[in-house]
Amino acid sequence: MSLRPAVACLATPLALALCPAAPAQDGGLSERDALLGDLFGLRSGLGESGVTVDLTLVVDGTQVVSGGAARNEAVRGLFDVAVAADMAALAGIEGAVLFLDAYSLFGEQDSGAGNIQGVSNIDAEVRDQIAELWWEQLFLDDRLRVKVGKVEANSEFAWVEYGGELIGPAWAISPNVLGIPTYPETAVSFNAEWTPDDRHWVRVGVYDGAAQSGRRTGVHGVGSVFGAPSDLWLALEVGRTWNAGRLGVGAWRATGDFDEFSGGVADGSNGFYAVFDQTLAQEVDAAGEPLSSTGLFARLAYADPEVSEVELHLATGVQWTGLLAARPSDVCGCGVSIAELSSEAGFDDDREVVLEGYWGFQVTPAIALKPDVQYIVDPGGDPLLDDALVLGLRVQAAF
Repeated sequence: MSLRPAVACLATPLALALCPAAPAQDGGLSERDALLGDLFGLRSGLGESGVTVDLTLVVDGTQVVSGGAARNEAVRGLFDVAVAADMAALAGIEGAVLFLDAYSLFGEQDSGAGNIQGVSNIDAEVRDQIAELWWEQLFLDDRLRVKVGKVEANSEFAWVEYGGELIGPAWAISPNVLGIPTYPETAVSFNAEWTPDDRHWVRVGVYDGAAQSGRRTGVHGVGSVFGAPSDLWLALEVGRTWNAGRLGVGAWRATGDFDEFSGGVADGSNGFYAVFDQTLAQEVDAAGEPLSSTGLFARLAYADPEVSEVELHLATGVQWTGLLAARPSDVCGCGVSIAELSSEAGFDDDREVVLEGYWGFQVTPAIALKPDVQYIVDPGGDPLLDDALVLGLRVQAAF
């Protein structure tokens, strides 16, 4: 039995876009789970055949109001189309899922904060691409899960559940997991997960690591898997769940060449990480559906200070759903992300710290607004930059 669904709400930059909505209704706009409704029966018809289609637009704007490198304002967006096909319902192939995810990125990248950890997890250069296209198959009474194709590595490795609503990139993936094929540079891969029981898992992944050499794997297919550069990104993760939490510990290796701060070249690089989630409190109704919840997350990651600007990364935070009884669908939270900077890289400051808080207002089932504030201490490890205050607003709409 896999410990994760084939298509899950993950702690990645695409977390919101990859969460399949409930079947759209054709009531008023204030009642619909998707603004386009059932599209004349198309959505419900596809659903009966085992196919789910989700269209999501995420746009956020940030403004550096004090400190940082510049008083920049930036607006960036992501339009995502995700299609999941249950192949048992569609073609009679038990335990199989076919998944396609495509998106269009637009807007500015430079927030002006001047920090290493960034301010928005959808920040990326403008592009259109097929981000994911994979087949997942279950074997051996669902104890073995195999996924082959173009995959977002952070959906398999190093993710946390309760950090997914924070806007900063460091909450989704530590900045010192070097070379990981994550948003937007997803990559062709082979992944396998073995779950000997309902509590434990072992995952392995072999990914095209050409992005380490500057190749845009997100917009390419299998070309760099069989040609130059022949770099790989490899990962192993083991973990355990319990009634209200989970702990995962992983190690990775990137096989490409890395410039050392001392002037040499390292033949590959290694690192490790740990991720932790814990539900602290939860209220449920008579049917067992959650009314409110409080969750804690933490992550720790280490990388070689000879090649990584961030030697040690520690992040933790809390997420509340339904904190106010009058607003049961709202999600709010806060977190702190500490990047211990490499002493080999010549930084004048030892660390960069990001503090973030947000409140996600569910305006309608299909529309959410998320005001966000970030305070960055010692941005970029540069003593010439004052601590930065960044205000933001994210808008999400399901179509």
